[in-house]
Amino acid sequence: MPTGTFERTETHCKNISLTLKSKGYLKGKPSLFKGRKHSEESKLKSRISHLGQKLPDEQKLKIAKTVKLSWDKRGRHGKFRGLYFHVRDAKYKNWRLSVFERDGYTCQDCRITGIYLEAHHIKSWSKYPELRYKVSNGLTLCLDCHKKTDNYKNRKGVNHG
Repeated sequence: MPTGTFERTETHCKNISLTLKSKGYLKGKPSLFKGRKHSEESKLKSRISHLGQKLPDEQKLKIAKTVKLSWDKRGRHGKFRGLYFHVRDAKYKNWRLSVFERDGYTCQDCRITGIYLEAHHIKSWSKYPELRYKVSNGLTLCLDCHKKTDNYKNRKGVNHG
């Protein structure tokens, strides 16, 4: 077997393709593993091999970008792009965390701490895309106070500010 790098010729690529086809791998067909389950031993080996590994921020951003692109490719165009697709976005997560830290993990309306909090966009997410990730456009609110805002869940109303 050759070692090192080598140029893949057209003949080489055809041979690989023929080999894969002979083994049952066909483009556009489901994987041969589809419907099968990994053994418990296999799951344990995989889990152990990944323990302690942390993805670098650069890789997380790349994954988030890929996820967003896959949503676009699935036909979610125009206004409806699926509910909460942005919560997987690394930029959104960083914005949300920054808002919480700035506000001391305290609801800025009722001043309660130690409860479930949400990051509220003062100026609407959809109407002001340039302000989406500006910490100054965020406000930490508990769920009850968030529901009282004019633009909660795209509710029609006057935006704050």
